[in-house]
Amino acid sequence: MFFTKKTASQDWKLDATRCPLPELFQALETSEKGLADAQAEERLLLYGLNEPARKKKRTMLL
Repeated sequence: MFFTKKTASQDWKLDATRCPLPELFQALETSEKGLADAQAEERLLLYGLNEPARKKKRTMLL
């Protein structure tokens, strides 16, 4: 499982299956307890709902 994080200065990938937990928590800016309510609200506003991407409908051009 890879996580991709884009920041203003860099793009990076993190292999979550091989990363030590403290490093993973730090990279994802969370902890074993999860996000605080304020952090969760902030991320919801920033990233939107945690939903799978929808496939685009193909239309036939005439």
